[in-house]
Amino acid sequence: MNRIARNLFVLLITTFVFSLSAQKQLDSVLSVLKNAKEDSNKVKTLNLLAVSYMEAGDLKSMLTYSENALALSKKINFKKGMTEAYKSLGIHYEYTGDYHKALEYDLQFLNLSKEIKNEEEESEAYNNLAIIYEYMGKFPEALNHHLKSLKLKEKAGDKYGAATSFVNMASLYGQQENLDEALNYFNKALKLYEEINRKEGLGFAHSGIGSVYQSKGELKKAIEHHLLAYAAWKESGNKQNEAFALNNIGLTYIFSGEFDKASEPLKQALEINRAAGDHRNIALTLLSIATGNTMQKKFREAKLLLDTSLSIAVSIGDVESIREVYRQYAKVDSGMGNFNGAFENYKKFISYRDSVLNEANTKKTVQAQMQYDFDKKESAEKAAQQIEKAIAEEKMHKQKIILWTVVGGGVLVFGLLILAWIAFRNSKKANKEISLQKRIIEEQKHEVEEAFEKLAEKNKEVLDSIHYAHRIQKALLTSDRNFERMLGSVKKHHI
Repeated sequence: MNRIARNLFVLLITTFVFSLSAQKQLDSVLSVLKNAKEDSNKVKTLNLLAVSYMEAGDLKSMLTYSENALALSKKINFKKGMTEAYKSLGIHYEYTGDYHKALEYDLQFLNLSKEIKNEEEESEAYNNLAIIYEYMGKFPEALNHHLKSLKLKEKAGDKYGAATSFVNMASLYGQQENLDEALNYFNKALKLYEEINRKEGLGFAHSGIGSVYQSKGELKKAIEHHLLAYAAWKESGNKQNEAFALNNIGLTYIFSGEFDKASEPLKQALEINRAAGDHRNIALTLLSIATGNTMQKKFREAKLLLDTSLSIAVSIGDVESIREVYRQYAKVDSGMGNFNGAFENYKKFISYRDSVLNEANTKKTVQAQMQYDFDKKESAEKAAQQIEKAIAEEKMHKQKIILWTVVGGGVLVFGLLILAWIAFRNSKKANKEISLQKRIIEEQKHEVEEAFEKLAEKNKEVLDSIHYAHRIQKALLTSDRNFERMLGSVKKHHI
């Protein structure tokens, strides 16, 4: 794919993510995708489409594009693409209630993330596994994985990820009926989401806080937070979360006795969940409608809804939903005068509740939390020790520098002294030699001067002889003018 086509491709994808409903844009993306080269860019696009369809509530299309992305990633050995595909497939099977398949894909997501040393993806894999363990009623395993995820997010300075972990841990405590701890973690999450202004996250935090207040019987506060959650999710465009908020709004109106207000949001939630094929939330919404019918003494309608909800919950292994269905069965049977049936269903409710709240689970959950707190404290202490060690090492390093500077300075001074002494000794020796040479030179000069005097005398004699000869020549050979011309010629050649 050439650069222009690739840029167009990215532009179309970006636009599509923000507006999936625009069919014209979707057709353009799919047209480009059809002729795209089978490389990592195509894998990224397939994964992006899978996530976009998930947010739009089209889980069938999400599955198709996730599987295509995984197949192509394996074909070209693109491991980053494989991790994204495993993640999407895990989420798909979580939404459709096949927790065993979700667990299988999430484990592959975790292992591959570790292999390619991507701690961000590793953290997300721990988070997704924790959610599946929570749905399966394995709360100690769920908390343990949430804490592993939180550690990596805090290490990376990921505020959004840390806030998401707080939400998930709060939900876990809520299911164990530890409402104060649940509210504490939801408020921690809310604070972080507000700091970074993440609408979807604000929806999670408000929804959780609303559910805690609902369990506490503070229904006015509950409905306020559920409405805030719905507004945040509506703005973010996530249909699945929007349906979840509508379910919570309807259920809170039911508990407050405002049945007319409850009808419409529950109807909308059920439509969204059925269109998406979201089995877990279909079961929950049916349970909510059945709860309203029970409170209005519409026991037959309630029982039919509970039968459907139980069938879905059992098929997907949703322990939480199964527990709540049996609680409602007991109320329905009691209302219809079937006290034996009510007693049996209540025992089943207690059995499932105790499987969640049994002492071993609670102890393991507390131990996991304590271990996390201990590890965090130990990490802080280690960090402090490392700082102290670094300061001590720096101090020692400075002392060594000072010591070696002094030693080096001493050695340098000593060396300079030696060099000065050698120079002095050499200078003295040189002066002695110079004095000797001077004496020799003086003697030689005296000899030269004596020789020069002798030579001068000799020269005088020679010159006198020349002068004498000159006079003879002058008289015999030339005139004065001719002689001067000749003498000038001689001087010219010897000067």
